[in-house]
Amino acid sequence: MTRAERGHRGEVFLIVENHLPIQEAYYIGCRERAIELFSEYRVWDTEENTGVLVYVNICEHQLEIVADRGISAHVSPTVWRAMCDKGRVRYCQSKKPKKAC
Repeated sequence: MTRAERGHRGEVFLIVENHLPIQEAYYIGCRERAIELFSEYRVWDTEENTGVLVYVNICEHQLEIVADRGISAHVSPTVWRAMCDKGRVRYCQSKKPKKAC
């Protein structure tokens, strides 16, 4: 994470879950869970509003990025989505044996 934070002012948080909590699995998706965790872990609570949550859900093969307003002002949602898609594809390509992703 230290290396990932070099070259910018964002504060990156990584949360990896095996699956959505069972009591929430039928009601929310991975994006909503990432937003929930962004709040729960106070990722937004940084001096310059530059918190970034990288959320990985193993079971769902999903990767979500939630960024605070200090970062979102400089990075478009399209860029975040492209980063998520690229990360998910690379994860799926690295699985041995290959699973459907």
